[in-house]
Formats: sequence, C-alpha cells, structure tokens
Amino acid sequence: RSDWTIKRFSEPSPATSKDDEPVARHAEKKQQPEAAPCSREEENLIAEAKPQAEAVACKPSRENRNGGFSRGLLSLAGVLLGVTYLALVFFLMFLNCNVLAVLSLLFISLLMPGVHHRMVTDLFGVGMKSFVFWAQVVGGLRPIYYGEGVNSLLEKDKKSKLIIGNHLSFVDTFCLISMGHAAGEVQGMRAFTKNAIKWGMPVIGWGAAFVNFIFLRRNFEKDKAMIKVQMKALAANSKFYSSGNFWLVIFPEGTRATPDKLEAAKAFARSRDLPVLRHLLVPRTKGLLTVLGEGESALRESADSVLDVTFGYPCLRGEGPQPKSVLPSMADLFFRLPAKDKLHHVHVHIRTIPLSDVPKDKAGLESWTSAVFQEKDKLLDYYQEHGCFPGEARELKLASWHTLMSNLLILCVSGAAVALFLFAALKALESVAGAAVHYHYNSGEWGSNADKVV
Repeated sequence: RSDWTIKRFSEPSPATSKDDEPVARHAEKKQQPEAAPCSREEENLIAEAKPQAEAVACKPSRENRNGGFSRGLLSLAGVLLGVTYLALVFFLMFLNCNVLAVLSLLFISLLMPGVHHRMVTDLFGVGMKSFVFWAQVVGGLRPIYYGEGVNSLLEKDKKSKLIIGNHLSFVDTFCLISMGHAAGEVQGMRAFTKNAIKWGMPVIGWGAAFVNFIFLRRNFEKDKAMIKVQMKALAANSKFYSSGNFWLVIFPEGTRATPDKLEAAKAFARSRDLPVLRHLLVPRTKGLLTVLGEGESALRESADSVLDVTFGYPCLRGEGPQPKSVLPSMADLFFRLPAKDKLHHVHVHIRTIPLSDVPKDKAGLESWTSAVFQEKDKLLDYYQEHGCFPGEARELKLASWHTLMSNLLILCVSGAAVALFLFAALKALESVAGAAVHYHYNSGEWGSNADKVV
C-alpha cells in the first residue's frame, strides 16, 4: 500500500482496554457511529466483571488443549523460518557490508571516493531494510504516525535532519528505519551509539564502522574531539549518498527507559530541582551540545530541522506496575509465521522544529532540551489516557513480499559477486604459491607446469 491517511476514530469510551487500538480496523471497515459514554454505574460493573472475564478467558478449553500440538508445530516452524532468514541475511551482510567494504576501502576509496561511499552506504542500507521489511511483512509491525512532522517526511526537496526521540525498545530503531524507508532516507541514517557495539555486535557493528556512525565511549572528554571529527566526515561524505542527505539519530536519555531507571531518574530530578518527568528519563545534553553548540557548524550547515519523535507502546498503557520488557519483542517480530490478524502497532508522534530555533549556548540548549522533553511527557500523558496521540493518524508506505524479496535479491547478487571474487583471488594465490614451491624444488628453474600457470 502506498501513502494513505487514516481518519482517527472518536474518543474511546472508558471501557476501552489498553490493548484496543484506535486504528486497528481503519482501512477496510466503515466507521461505526459514536457510542454513548458510559455512566459511572456502568463503569463500576465493567470494572467488576473484567477480572472474572479474564479468569474465564485464561482457562484452556478442550478445543485449545487439543490444538496445543498444532500450535506447537506452527511455533517451531516460525522459529525455524526466522532463524533461517536471519542467518542468510547476516551472511550476506558479512559479504557485502564487511568484506566488500574492506576491499573497497583498500582499492577504490583512494581513486574514486564517491563510488566507495555510495556503494558501502547503499548496501548497508539494503541490509538494514532486510530486517525491518521482515518485521513488517512477517512480524506484523505497523507504525502509526501522528503530527505535522509526517508531512516533512514526504517532501520532495528535503535536507538533512537531526532526530531526537525517547528510547523504550530496540523496536524504536525499526520504527525510525520505517520512517526512513517512507522518506527514501534509509541509506543516510546514522546514529550516536555505544562504542561496544562496533566490536560487540558482529556484522552490523563492523558495517556501521564503515559508514560514519558516531561511536561513544561514555567518557565525554575523550568523545568530544572524536564526535567533531566524525560529524565533519559525515557531513562531507553525505553528498555521495543516494539522497544527498543524512539523518542523525540521538536518544538524549542515553539508555532505554525501564521502570527501575524511571524511578531513579525521578529521584535524581528531585535532588537537582529539575522537572520530574513521569514517562521519560532526564535528558542529557552533552552530545547535543557537541553537534549544535557554538562554533559547531557541520550539522547546522547541512540540516534544516530537528524531528522530535515520541514513541508510544500499547503494552505500557494502564495502571499498575509497568512491564520490564516492551512488546513487541524481537521474538514477536522474527520468530513466527505470517498472520494478518496478529499486528503490532507502535504509535509515533513527529514534530518538526526549525534548526534555527535551537539555541547554541550551553544554558539555552539545556533549557530547550528540557522543554522539548516536558512536551514529550505531556504527549505520553495523552497517549496513556486515549491510546493514541492527538491529531490525525496516518500509516506510511509499508513493505510487501515483493519489496522484501527484491531487497534480498540485491544482497544475494552482490554477495555472490563478492564470493566469486574471493574464490578467484584464492585460486590465484594458490597457483602463485604452487609455482613458487615448484621453482624452489627444481634448483631455481621454472618447471613446465609453473610456466603454464604464470
């Protein structure tokens, strides 16, 4: 499906559970008439009946028990399918994003730097899309977008962007790549990330080192100089990217917001007389100051705006303690069989802030960042109450089986070319080594077989 707009339903009634999605039946079914609000007595009856209904629903029926073996086989088939696909993609990314990147760096980058950067970044982008396309087509990942910032993704004449967002799950990254796919900017997406990922995450971390990801060692004094160098390299190399732009992603919280970290952040904010955020950690500004502060022109000269992105997950709605893990998990997205009735919605609000409105001085940037995160906290308050963000809900371009297979075919063809080159190079080295051995054992005279080889 191409871009199309989903009309947001009217406010859900108080009886709506936290798992109900306001756009779960958005495209195919007609909008139902607005239901009358429940009275207080009806709300009390619903609240009393809900635990009993859940208890009954949790009791396995005879039909469910008899179907357990079939479901077990289907689950096993989904795991095998996911493992096979991931193994294939990691192997192809190793050939394309690691081996080919090294060969290109050694033999192409000096003479044709533009060809080197274009080839390496395009193949890395294809590899990352392979994961997200599978999560959409097979795993049922369905990001739903809100806010005026969605329009900026679809503009024809776009410039580079700085993206800041709250961080709840690794699925946040998949939603950002889905945004990049809709905007045609996946090949230029870069991020601030931990230095441990460079070597601790084989294949992907190694590939990220070739495409100007900014790695941090969690020591600002040591990171500061490196960030400036990498930022200038990213801005200079982006002219070779397929779109000519880059998206730089920063999670100012520095880590994922878990229940324990949220409580620690609230205590820290109270001790420093900072605004206490209910759903977010206290944002850090050192990374932003390094790329947006006074005297730092690389980003400001390349980018035109900041995309303020806020993620909302249905599993985190409702009263009571928050779950320690956010759903959908990676297992939900990769290790299952395709099922149209099992979709995972993630709500994403996008707001555009002109980069000219962002202060350059330290105090001003800290105040601006704090204000942005207070606005994000209010958005999450609204999401907690209504199950959606304010405004019109939209779903952007999604992957299909055709795009998934086409993307995989690109990796297969390029990987096969790399494998053939390596095979030919090894055979040539073997022949040269054999000729040298033959020369040595024939008292310095080349044998007839060696002459043929040469």
